[in-house]
Amino acid sequence: MDKIYIYDLTCLIYQQVSETPSGTVRVDLRYAHYLLTQHKDATIFVKQQGNNLLIISHNEAEALIHHLLENWELGISNSIEEKSNSESNLEFRMRYHGMWDPDLDTFFSMPFHDRFHFLLNQELTEIFGVEFSWVRKLPHVLKIWYAFVASISKFPATFLLHIGQFVGVLLKTRSIYLAYRFITTRRNSNDFLSEHVQRNKDQKYLYIYTAYNRGFPFKALENIKAIAPLEYCVFMHDLIIIYYAEYFLPVNRHAQIKWMKHLLTLEPKIISNSNETKKYLQRFTKEHDRECDDMVTAHIGVEPCFLKSQTPPPLKTDKNYFVVIATIEPRKNHILLLNIWRDMAQNSAVDPMPELYLVGKRGWENENVID
Repeated sequence: MDKIYIYDLTCLIYQQVSETPSGTVRVDLRYAHYLLTQHKDATIFVKQQGNNLLIISHNEAEALIHHLLENWELGISNSIEEKSNSESNLEFRMRYHGMWDPDLDTFFSMPFHDRFHFLLNQELTEIFGVEFSWVRKLPHVLKIWYAFVASISKFPATFLLHIGQFVGVLLKTRSIYLAYRFITTRRNSNDFLSEHVQRNKDQKYLYIYTAYNRGFPFKALENIKAIAPLEYCVFMHDLIIIYYAEYFLPVNRHAQIKWMKHLLTLEPKIISNSNETKKYLQRFTKEHDRECDDMVTAHIGVEPCFLKSQTPPPLKTDKNYFVVIATIEPRKNHILLLNIWRDMAQNSAVDPMPELYLVGKRGWENENVID
């Protein structure tokens, strides 16, 4: 009997707010698109909701996947297109807002200091959407107050979230009705995966998880496996949180080790993005007395938009230049590059000095680079 695929859309649903995808999210999108186009009838799309998995209809999944493909692939061109994409992104989420809710459970699992630091330094548009662009214009002291109050507990966080959404949508649409509808619409569905499996317990199921090493619904899947045969397939992007923990918040390493050890007890099939990642996985299994023999490597592909034949226009400069493309965060070595350029400038080691261009959206803990 053929397996039924269960694909977790949770990460992509949360990433609706982003104008561009990260590398890991791009992997999610391509696997989701493959299942939608090649195995649609054999695939159930789900979203995590507490200790349950909620079924997302094929129509909703198709709308989300096609929207993100179009929005993100066009969003790398120029500022005019990015602006229109941002607005269409908002319009899309206004139609499907009940499918998207911020992941406050994960946010409040972090210590208070980390929550406050995250909200203060992260671009709110990258977390909550383009409707929060108006917050950029606030005085810094108000941003500090906003981050502090929203970090206290879920109630003030939810209240401030709705205030921010209401004001942002109102400024974008000039409609009080649309702004109110945006913050009040919820997706009321009781179509839980467990109930579907209960009705089809003679089937075999394969849960596919390609998100970046977080938010795995252990309890929900445990409930599913108690009803019908269930296997797991997980895409592993890297283990740098464990082996290069200095580039992450201190709480992350312990949580990641616990996550990995629990995951390996399920004896999943693992897809790694490189042979190097596969080596680290094998190292981890030995260090923690675990077994996982079912590993394969599947390299990440290249988007069609990067394969265009035309040559992109050069930078409008007569000087030599050096370009770095990466999210601005500690593990991408921006500080090292800035120090090298400073030393070259102070010592006149290179004449003329090449210009340094840092291209990328802001990640976490980027104050030293930005300042």
